[in-house]
Amino acid sequence: MSDVSESELTFVKSRKGADQLVHNGYIFQHEKERNGKRIWRCILYSKANCRGRVHTVGATVKEIKVHNHEPDEDEIIVRRCLGEITERAKAGPDYARNIVLHGIRYVTKNSCYEKLPTWEQLIDHVERVQQRQGFKIMRIPPLSRERLACSPGYDNKYF
Repeated sequence: MSDVSESELTFVKSRKGADQLVHNGYIFQHEKERNGKRIWRCILYSKANCRGRVHTVGATVKEIKVHNHEPDEDEIIVRRCLGEITERAKAGPDYARNIVLHGIRYVTKNSCYEKLPTWEQLIDHVERVQQRQGFKIMRIPPLSRERLACSPGYDNKYF
């Protein structure tokens, strides 16, 4: 069992915006509350039949069941990145490209990039979030033929 002060608890957002607890390299989703305890279960409960559980009581965390898999630091990085992208998209209108680039700036490991959605999926996600917030979708205009013709290395074979 481990005890951790509440100030050290960290969270990431689920795909639907719920808080998920990060503890010792594992991610937990809130399961229930009982007798003043919040009970969290491993996010791989269904997928990998993991029985890992954590109870939070006030300022302490108690890990009560062990996991049947290794911790996944890459998944935590990816979820933080996706949560930041979603929060930034909700904050105000901006180009989707800028929001995605800002969100992935700390992803430095190739193994994390492999877990991220594709560029197009991230852009679509940002635009959906902004649309739900009532923001006007800001798209970077494509280059015109005239601007391309002025660009060094321009080749007419693409038109």
